[in-house]
Amino acid sequence: MLKAYKYRLYPNKEQQEYFAKTFGCVRFIYNRMLSDKINYYKETKQKLNNTPAQYKKKFEWLKEVDSLALANAQMNLQTAYNNFFDGIAKHPKFKSKKKSRKSFYVRHDAVKFKDGKVKMEKIGKIQYKTNYDIPDLPKYTNPRCHFDGRYWYLSLGFEQGENQAGLNKDLSVGIDLGVHDLAIVNCLDNPIKNINKSGKVKKLKKKLKRLQKQVSRKYEANKQGLQFIKTNNIVKLEKKI
Repeated sequence: MLKAYKYRLYPNKEQQEYFAKTFGCVRFIYNRMLSDKINYYKETKQKLNNTPAQYKKKFEWLKEVDSLALANAQMNLQTAYNNFFDGIAKHPKFKSKKKSRKSFYVRHDAVKFKDGKVKMEKIGKIQYKTNYDIPDLPKYTNPRCHFDGRYWYLSLGFEQGENQAGLNKDLSVGIDLGVHDLAIVNCLDNPIKNINKSGKVKKLKKKLKRLQKQVSRKYEANKQGLQFIKTNNIVKLEKKI
């Protein structure tokens, strides 16, 4: 059985710039290849089998990032394109700079963990943080770097068994659930209070109810016939909710 883990990365400024450059190259090659596929099909009514290598002569800056990241973008596009022609999915869309997921794959046989740092090809050594013991393997399954808008992470997997990763025993705690108190933890001096009995939850419920009423009123105010028009103010309120 494959088990997946996610580790928090702490890249330096230069490594962050490389991440951003790779995100941009992956998005660019995906959109450019999709555009060429669409134009080719309009002209010939046939599918175009293009690869990232065909674009590196014209766009030499694509050579600055790992070719595997670009190859995976091609595989994802080809899968989406084939699924569309097979009638099991919609036509693939272009990736937006703001909305598209910022991630790329790294070579599975070039990821090495040592002394609190992980080494990856073309990136170098990056500090990481985790509560799990990482087995030393010759290769890992689908290692991928991604950015959630605030932090950088490395996700990867490996087969469970002799190399099973276990939780660091030094971090284990004892927890006793209660009725009056939410829990009593052996490493804390005071019990964890039951939040449902505090005034914070009541305030949050009132705030939630007020925001939901505001959204409802704005939907009614922007109603056109039987359709409700979603405005930017409505989107902002729904994010708060």
